[in-house]
Amino acid sequence: FSSLLRAWQGVQVSCPRVILYFVGAGDRRPWEDYARRLGVAPSVRFMGPCLDVDVWFRRAAVSVLPSRREGMSNALLEAQSWGVPAVVSDIPANRAIVDDGGNGFVVPVGDDRALARRLSDLLASPALRIEMGRLARQKMERQFDVERIAERLIGVYATIRQQVNSTMLHS
Repeated sequence: FSSLLRAWQGVQVSCPRVILYFVGAGDRRPWEDYARRLGVAPSVRFMGPCLDVDVWFRRAAVSVLPSRREGMSNALLEAQSWGVPAVVSDIPANRAIVDDGGNGFVVPVGDDRALARRLSDLLASPALRIEMGRLARQKMERQFDVERIAERLIGVYATIRQQVNSTMLHS
């Protein structure tokens, strides 16, 4: 969150009416204090846990995941499936989901200026958000649909079975 809140200072200069929402569990007090120290607290809301996250995805203009390290994020997959473009840090799991300049932007890990610039680019351009959101939704349907993943998994198991059977025949 530290990188995102620092980047938010730059976003506020170019997009002063935009609000940053944090949705999810965790102790928000240190982050609320940090946002106050940075001077961005008036434009930041910590919403806490939410049972119906779809409400937030329907409202979102952009999804942001500036992780330093992380596995494949369900929140990012869900946002993309809702057609929400993303700005993410350049780590392997994020790159598997976001194509830089396609369904979102990928920025160097910890680069607050790049994060602010790309967030501002998306927030300032409804047309860009719509196009990237469309591409996000398409990618989710094409590559991450449950049926497609199940088909690929079945194919992997079939390949393994063939290799095991072939090895047993030659033993």
